[in-house]
Amino acid sequence: MASESWRSYVLAVLLTVPAACGGPTPPTSPRAYGDGLLEGVLTRTQEGLPVGNAVVQVGSRQTVSDPSGRFRFDDLLETGRAPVTFSADGYVTRESTLSLERERRGLAVDLIPSGPPFNVGVYRGMVHDGLESPNRLVPLRRWTMAPSFFFKTTQEPSGSEVPPAILDRIEALFRHAVPEITNGQFQVAAFARGPEAPPPATGWVIVRFVQSLGGTIIGQASVGGNAGTMALVYDPDDPRLFAPDYPSGCYARAVQVSEHELFHTMGFWHTSVAFEGPFADPGCDGIDLNPILTYHSAIAYARRPGHLYPDSDPPSFLLASTGGPPPVVECREGRQALEVSGTQGPSGP
Repeated sequence: MASESWRSYVLAVLLTVPAACGGPTPPTSPRAYGDGLLEGVLTRTQEGLPVGNAVVQVGSRQTVSDPSGRFRFDDLLETGRAPVTFSADGYVTRESTLSLERERRGLAVDLIPSGPPFNVGVYRGMVHDGLESPNRLVPLRRWTMAPSFFFKTTQEPSGSEVPPAILDRIEALFRHAVPEITNGQFQVAAFARGPEAPPPATGWVIVRFVQSLGGTIIGQASVGGNAGTMALVYDPDDPRLFAPDYPSGCYARAVQVSEHELFHTMGFWHTSVAFEGPFADPGCDGIDLNPILTYHSAIAYARRPGHLYPDSDPPSFLLASTGGPPPVVECREGRQALEVSGTQGPSGP
């Protein structure tokens, strides 16, 4: 196979791209082998600690990572595609697809721990809509760019002006919360305000203030997708408006609900985690958000859009596109949050 100078070949990670006719290109036959080289390292998600004694399988070829998390193949094919899995005790198995080429060194792969602080029930609900649609899990819809926010400064339908103090408070909350939700990957790109909302545009979220959304609904937001909308109920006659004892220190219901809706906007669904305060963390400033939520959102922002449950990379880059308007989540007053659950339940289709 290999000479003393290690004839070099590569194995580069790619996502399977569907063929023009007949679906995805099938993986390379596992019965044929070559001199392709692959070297990589496995680490624990977020902490970066090495994952030793993990089984790495490319097609039917296997190796085991050493105590430093490093692994190596030198007998892989040089062309075609092959499925790859990374599995270890105490970790969620990760699946992907490899495009076989000539040489690849320094491939870095992270694995999600299967125990605390990771909670499979929270992750299924938050990332894949497993709480409200347990039998129809959806792919990850996180942002791939820094979001911008436009605040419509007049309430609908009255046309009355929304106090600048409320807009300032929500703006500050978003500025602090976006980096926390995305694990420092993104900050708010821009803010803008005006009496009329602009047309939808990539990278922008249009925030509206409304008198009512019907019934007990107090907030509404699209879920992920690099553009979106948010609607917040604002009542200028609320007798507690700007009161120092307003719940969570939020000044107004619209501010209180905006933190909750921001999680939806950034790509997340309802989860089984109970908030410390109603819809918002104490202080209502977007700082030190619920650590259970931000731990799991950080994992999601380390994965590709289109990521599938429990830890499968999307089958192609095409799946990463949002493909039409994002879904919308409604949030009702008095909704009872569930206790944190570690039950996995059905994985969905």
